[in-house]
Amino acid sequence: MTFRAYRGTALVGDLGWRYLLGMRSATMMIEGMTCGGCVVSVKRVLERVPGVSDLMVEVGEAHLTIDDAVVTEAALRQIVERAGFEVHEVVWE
Repeated sequence: MTFRAYRGTALVGDLGWRYLLGMRSATMMIEGMTCGGCVVSVKRVLERVPGVSDLMVEVGEAHLTIDDAVVTEAALRQIVERAGFEVHEVVWE
């Protein structure tokens, strides 16, 4: 992470303000999603989770930003698995 100083104030550099607030972006690789209905199902359960934002779901994966203070990776995995899908991998950006 880089910071630039401006008159005694640190300005957030490359990672941005989301990093400072405990927010991280991730891609969840999800197995079992085969159609648009699956996409809607996963999107519906994830958009109800407090702490999830910037959600985009497509067949096989979900791109999202989470607030670490509100929700954990384990909780997200459990929510997706309760919807009938398997989280194969989570890649943090």
